[in-house]
Amino acid sequence: MGVVRSGRVRTAVYEEILAAGTDLGLRNAGYYAVDSLRLEKGYRAWGRELTPDVNPFEAGLAFAVNWDKGTSVAGPRSKRCAPLAVPQQ
Repeated sequence: MGVVRSGRVRTAVYEEILAAGTDLGLRNAGYYAVDSLRLEKGYRAWGRELTPDVNPFEAGLAFAVNWDKGTSVAGPRSKRCAPLAVPQQ
């Protein structure tokens, strides 16, 4: 599917999608509403909860670390979090 360039066509496509999803509960949601739902689900966002200064343990992502790979935790605070880096067996 290509990019729709005409404003009128984009509006028409958007209105058709919105109408087609009405019976499924589809409705408009603002950015802040979507952001608050992300927080409720525990999703992290780059630039908010995730930055180069935050390691996986501080971000609550220790479950995603592959312990068998032998990769060390990077970041300026990694030494401070070293005791957290021991996998619980």
